[in-house]
Amino acid sequence: MDNLPELDFSSDWNPIPSLAYICRSMIKTIIANLLLLGFSQSAAGNHLHHTVNLRDSIVEGKVYQGKATVKKKLFAEKKMIIKHERIEGLMPAMTMAFPVADTLIFDRCAIGSKGLFTLQIEKGFPVIVDAQFDKPPKYVCPMHPHELSNSRGSCPICGMPLEKLSEP
Repeated sequence: MDNLPELDFSSDWNPIPSLAYICRSMIKTIIANLLLLGFSQSAAGNHLHHTVNLRDSIVEGKVYQGKATVKKKLFAEKKMIIKHERIEGLMPAMTMAFPVADTLIFDRCAIGSKGLFTLQIEKGFPVIVDAQFDKPPKYVCPMHPHELSNSRGSCPICGMPLEKLSEP
């Protein structure tokens, strides 16, 4: 017993994790598990049911269609934020950003437009490859012609008021 090191309990080191650390870890674990399992709330019956697990449904080249509302166009990033309904076989209803395969898709929609979109799995991720929206844009930024909207407002880039598009 003479060759054992002497323990020093005078330092600030505490081998027991704090309650805040434990709570944060538990919350992160719960959220991660819910996202991985793909739980969503059922409108009919208000109970949780298991949806298709995204990891199991990723098949390169597979095509999915869904209904959505355009929330924001991120032209520089080639992404569009849409609020979509459940995409059968892929994911529950949610609002999220998707990459856009062709920037011409931006010209066929405006913020607030509703319609159908087509996703294709490319390199393991869903990408919008086509979209058909029912409302043509009514307003445009005079400085940024790619910023279109169905309602009055200001340009998200420069803040200028949007102008009404002339009828063709």
